[in-house]
Formats: sequence, C-alpha cells, structure tokens
Amino acid sequence: KKPPEFYGVWGRMREDFLKREKPAIYRHFVQSGELMEYLDGYQRAYSKRAAALDAELSKEQGLNDVLMERDPLRWIVLAGHIHLGVLQRLEDEIMR
Repeated sequence: KKPPEFYGVWGRMREDFLKREKPAIYRHFVQSGELMEYLDGYQRAYSKRAAALDAELSKEQGLNDVLMERDPLRWIVLAGHIHLGVLQRLEDEIMR
C-alpha cells in the first residue's frame, strides 16, 4: 500500500479546498497524475509567501531582538499574533 503524500500545511489546505469546493478540478488533477506536482508547487509558493509576509509584519510591528531582550513576554505574544495573522491571510487566499 502506498503511503499518503505529504505536501505541507499550504498544500494540504489547497487539497482540502479542492476536494470540498472544486471536486471536478480535484478529480482532473488526480486522474491526470498532476496532483502531487500541483500541490508541491502550491506548498513551495506559499511557504515563500508566508516567510515574506511574516518578515514584513514583524518589521511593521516592531518584532525584533531588542524587544525580545527587553520584554520577552510581549515578544512571544506579538510573534503569535503575527503568525496567526499570516496563517489566516494565506488561508483566505488558498480557499479561493
């Protein structure tokens, strides 16, 4: 039995979206044998997008080493909010 493919969080989100909202497109990718390549491309693109967006928001909101040294708890909370914001923003994009 073949083990399930792993595409990462962004690829899995896209796969779930296609299965649920666009089943004909999902079936096309499966039947054509292009699903793995498509989801891998999505994973790579959105990993880069997430890193860039995280860096941008971190800079905008002052998440840096100075803050980490001065107020570690505030740094942790802010980092969590930024991470959640990136996740929500990209999830909205992927689910279209």
